[in-house]
Amino acid sequence: MELASLAFRTLRRHPLRSLLTALGIAVALTAFVLIRTIIGAWYSGVEASVKDRLIVRNAVSLVFYLPQSYQAQIEQIPGVELVGHGNWFGGKFRDEEMRFQQFAVDEHYVDIYSEYQTSPQERESWDKNRKGLLVGQSIADTYGVKPGDNLRLTGTIFPGDWDFEVSGVFKAQESGKDTRIMYFHYDYLNERNKAELGRQPDQVGFYVVRLKAGANVAEIAKAIDEKFANSFAETLTETETAFIQGFVSMSSGIIAALNAVSVVVVLIMLLVLSNTTLMSFRERYREFSVLNALGFSQRHLSLLVVGEAAVLSSAGFVLLLIALTPVFLLPAKSYLGELVNFFPVFRVSMSTLAFAVALAIGAALIAAFPPLLALRRMKVTDGLRLIH
Repeated sequence: MELASLAFRTLRRHPLRSLLTALGIAVALTAFVLIRTIIGAWYSGVEASVKDRLIVRNAVSLVFYLPQSYQAQIEQIPGVELVGHGNWFGGKFRDEEMRFQQFAVDEHYVDIYSEYQTSPQERESWDKNRKGLLVGQSIADTYGVKPGDNLRLTGTIFPGDWDFEVSGVFKAQESGKDTRIMYFHYDYLNERNKAELGRQPDQVGFYVVRLKAGANVAEIAKAIDEKFANSFAETLTETETAFIQGFVSMSSGIIAALNAVSVVVVLIMLLVLSNTTLMSFRERYREFSVLNALGFSQRHLSLLVVGEAAVLSSAGFVLLLIALTPVFLLPAKSYLGELVNFFPVFRVSMSTLAFAVALAIGAALIAAFPPLLALRRMKVTDGLRLIH
């Protein structure tokens, strides 16, 4: 306790320098935590995906379709429990391009994604309504829509005005799941494609496959692709995790840059703390000599040096928590603004905070290392010669 008190008193000798050092550490830690949180938000879809759920798409590219007739053939493969299909729609609402997922799906697709739940009454209403629409909670909150509302989308991929009636609002079972999703009936899209748009009918964008318990994921994926090998529309089957990872990898350059910046931030924090620790040690070199002459051991003096660095790191971490208070208490849109459209799942994880704690501790130890080396080589007589 006496050493801790002495460490606090020492830092109070230069309050401005100590405050600026703590602020520098806090800024560095805040930047590091926010960068890691952004990277985590980028990978949130990957982390929320289900590894034993398969995505079947055209082997050439996702923009090419697959015949609807493939569904019955996939269902016959051993180990497959349920197959659904979907088409990416792409549309505008009130002249605003909608920045969330819009899918034309069949009823099996909704069943497969059981982590999104709606009431039995709303699901029944959607099943019976050809123009029915299921929207995620985030969309309902953002646009103020509710069951019974009429909603018009202007198609971009599928031109024209598309009128829907909101049948229900679904929520995610677990926090961290993106609910910026909209489902409507594939039959509605397909019928209008046949009658009005002149597109090739009975084509789907991709299939989603739910496997039976204990099924071999790799073998079933291989069986699906082999079944349609050498056809005019060959397939590429991969886990949902790999499928989403493919989209994330398109931004690998940005993610690599963010990782590099986070490393630079940590180095800056280390330099700031090391500079303050070394300055303090040089200014008090003769004091350490006197303390050593009075009977303080090398161990006590070493603990004093490390304690001062630890106090500064701890102060920086406390300031970090204060800076992150809005992130913990306020909705993401209040501090992200329009960026929330790119990072729907933005939350600071406990693992990131634990990493920040480890960095603060590590920085204190590393910053204290040079003074500790000088302390071991210190001779009492050298320090006492500086006393006038």
